[in-house]
Amino acid sequence: MGNKLTIIDLFCGGGGESTGLMQACEELGQDAILFAINHWERSLETHAANHPSANHCQEDLFLMDPRKTGLRDVDILWASPSCTSHSRARGCKPLDRKERTLPWRVLNWIKETTPKQVLVENVVEFEKWSPLFKQTGKVNFLREAATFKAFVSHIASLGYRVQWRNLCCADYGAPTSRTRFFLRASRLDMPVMAWPERTHGIPGSPWIPASACIDWSVKGVSIFTRKKPLCDNTLKRIAHGLVKYSGEELARPFLTKLYGKSMSGSIEVPMPR
Repeated sequence: MGNKLTIIDLFCGGGGESTGLMQACEELGQDAILFAINHWERSLETHAANHPSANHCQEDLFLMDPRKTGLRDVDILWASPSCTSHSRARGCKPLDRKERTLPWRVLNWIKETTPKQVLVENVVEFEKWSPLFKQTGKVNFLREAATFKAFVSHIASLGYRVQWRNLCCADYGAPTSRTRFFLRASRLDMPVMAWPERTHGIPGSPWIPASACIDWSVKGVSIFTRKKPLCDNTLKRIAHGLVKYSGEELARPFLTKLYGKSMSGSIEVPMPR
């Protein structure tokens, strides 16, 4: 590989993580070879559209043997295992037991590719990864974080220093307040990476509002241009509802989520998670 860094994007998606990694390499004047692996064809097609020079591999990560890649002593292993069976967004639905074991596959990749640095990203609930009750598929809160602690211990046993934090995207220049879990592990013979310094939401550098990434040229369907106009009383009730449930401030242009719990918010702050 010469002087080029070797990077693996495990469970790759559309390529956002790969974009960040490659931008970092570019800023440092460092060439890199990128390997992207996922089982889903659509994911790889999207990643390939964003990163055509990457090496793409379509494999079931439950079954794939990391030794198949022939990669050893890689520089960075980035892993984003599926988060849906860890996220609170599932509510009280039974969790997918098999899907929750995906992070364990990361250990095989660490063992076989011996990366200098490991980065794992997931939802914040990942830090409370716990066993499930066999009969119900619900989380056993009496053993909260027991599986997560075992996961960290296994990484450490392979010769790594392990740290983790929950970071808010808005604090680093993204117009969203989504907070994500990040774990990093540095091989014992490598220097420990520094956590990034907060760049936004501080004096002199406010958060980037949602309005900054909205294409205002795309017009929605107005209630005022219906074929059959709404009657005056209906319009008054709509106006009253906007003020009642959003306040005077949010009776102006606002942002409403179309998924999960119904929420509305100002366009002058980062988008909600």
